[in-house]
Amino acid sequence: MTDLSTTIAGLKMRTPFGVSSLSALNWWYPAGPMQKWVDWHKRCVDAEAGFVYLPSVFPAMRDEEPVRKNHLSNYFPIGNDGFLLSCGNAVQIAREPCRRLTEALKKALPAEIPIVSSLVNPTGDPETYIELAKEMESDGADMLEINGGCPSELMDNPDGKPEAGAKYGRFLGTSVSAFKEIVKATVESVKIPVGVKMTPQAGYPGMMVAAEAVINAGAKYILTSHMPLAFGPFDIWNGGKPLYPLLKHVEANPVSVYGGGETIRIINHYYTASTAMFFPSVDVWSGGGIATGQHLVESIMLGAKAGQAAGGVMLHGISQIKRIVKFLEKYMVRCGYKTIEDFRGLALNYVKPFDDALVNEAGSIAIAAQVDESKCIGCRTCADSICPAISMEADVAQVNQDDCCACGLCLVICPQGAISMVPSKQTLGERIAMGKDYTNLS
Repeated sequence: MTDLSTTIAGLKMRTPFGVSSLSALNWWYPAGPMQKWVDWHKRCVDAEAGFVYLPSVFPAMRDEEPVRKNHLSNYFPIGNDGFLLSCGNAVQIAREPCRRLTEALKKALPAEIPIVSSLVNPTGDPETYIELAKEMESDGADMLEINGGCPSELMDNPDGKPEAGAKYGRFLGTSVSAFKEIVKATVESVKIPVGVKMTPQAGYPGMMVAAEAVINAGAKYILTSHMPLAFGPFDIWNGGKPLYPLLKHVEANPVSVYGGGETIRIINHYYTASTAMFFPSVDVWSGGGIATGQHLVESIMLGAKAGQAAGGVMLHGISQIKRIVKFLEKYMVRCGYKTIEDFRGLALNYVKPFDDALVNEAGSIAIAAQVDESKCIGCRTCADSICPAISMEADVAQVNQDDCCACGLCLVICPQGAISMVPSKQTLGERIAMGKDYTNLS
């Protein structure tokens, strides 16, 4: 029997997929009744989500009303002419409503559904993280997550001197020393597991440096991505005016806040694979651009134990959770996998360091492109590419294998799937050697 369950930081989840912390939707909360939020999370669980994520909790917000505050980090300076609004600061949920929401969800949801509470604090004071972490543990949270993707004033003036990147954007996950201190303080203050949400703004290898620091500080899992800075669509025929009415009020518009959508998946996959390879002792939770069952399987094959989505559910609906989980189940049955661990990390077997040994290995491979003439429709897409090996003969594409470097470009661009890689008479190394006569053009 197929077992879809997984374990993150010691917590078992019935399925490895669910919805991310959707803080961007909090602009209206708690204007509506508490039951609205409870019902929303229950819909996700009914759609087979394996966990529930609460919106990020802002420790300073202890009132019943949301507080809107934009940080300077939401703006990029443009010369001396002003600032460009790039990422609105979503209104985080107030502390007291979060407590009531946690208690209500504990009663409404099955006991096997873990609740993950997210912490964010612009001031970056470790003591406030400690205080809030203890309260949220007492409320009934099963796991805590330090949000490294939101603004932190720690970058303004740590030790009396602003960090170099502060003027371009303040993100906790890019401040390694501050991030490590906060995680260590939080981990030591509670008994439940503490994980970390990284920020793509740290880049590579910056994110690996930050990940190593927080793992050493006691983080039990790494969530690989947060929403990236992005520029939403605009009207090029109308002077660059935003297409959506609320774009000038970004804090109230999840469409603009969650920039990137599925386009960030390949970046997230890179971070997922890198984290899994460099830090095999920590659990990896993949987030960013996951919108289909195949995307989830890809993440698991790159080493993740679970995946989560925000934009994918926003764009395709809560029912997309069930479709993703069903795809996973059918995939595992078809491939004969009994558990998630049976195929987790398999794709990493094909990730190798680039060195002389790898180059020599590649040179010994004897493959080249070949066109299936029965499928070729003569569209000339491949012949019109930069490839020097393909030409058209009688409206059919042909490959000169002497010039083929087996890069795979033709496989990607052929709209009919008419090209494949097949064994060749010569190795890539031999074909490279043939080309040496052409390197001296004097």
